[in-house]
Order: sequence, then C-alpha cells, then structure tokens
Amino acid sequence: PWMLLKLAVVWTLVQFVEGHFISPNIMGKTLKIHPLTIIFILLCAGKLLGIVGVILGIPGYAILKVLVTHLFQLFKRRYNRFYGNDVGEYDIKESNKIVE
Repeated sequence: PWMLLKLAVVWTLVQFVEGHFISPNIMGKTLKIHPLTIIFILLCAGKLLGIVGVILGIPGYAILKVLVTHLFQLFKRRYNRFYGNDVGEYDIKESNKIVE
C-alpha cells in the first residue's frame, strides 16, 4: 500500500509540473504566446466548451492571433500617415526603390 501511495504522489506531482509549467512554456515558445495566456485560454475554453474547448482552444487562439495581426498590418499600410515613423513593411520596400 505504501508503494501505491508513493506512486500516486509522484504521478500527481509530475502531471502538475508538466501541465502547469512545461507544456505552456513549450507551446508558448513555439507559437510565440505567453505561457499565462495559454493557461488562461485552456481554463476559459475548458469551462465554456469542455474537453472540445481544451483541445481546440490553443489552435483557435493561434488562428485568431494571425488574422488580427494580418488585419492590423493591412490597416497600417492603408492608413500609414497616422503612424508617423512606424512604417509598415510595404512602405519600407517601396521607399528603398531606386528611381532612375
């Protein structure tokens, strides 16, 4: 019985450390998302949608992040006069052309 108790304690500790520290850090570095954001997304998506939310929460957030970033870049290209020195990628390429 003591060996079973030791096994349960070690297994619980390993699962806790892996679930709260290791996985969010690895996913965060890969997707460039802060680990606390990953934990928050998993908790909220799990509460709202259950196991499906936990499975689809991070990929959904990554897709949403890419779309919002892309739309913001398009907005910056169109309305660049409001951003002053903060030029977009399109404007940098256009300004580097040599006119002959």
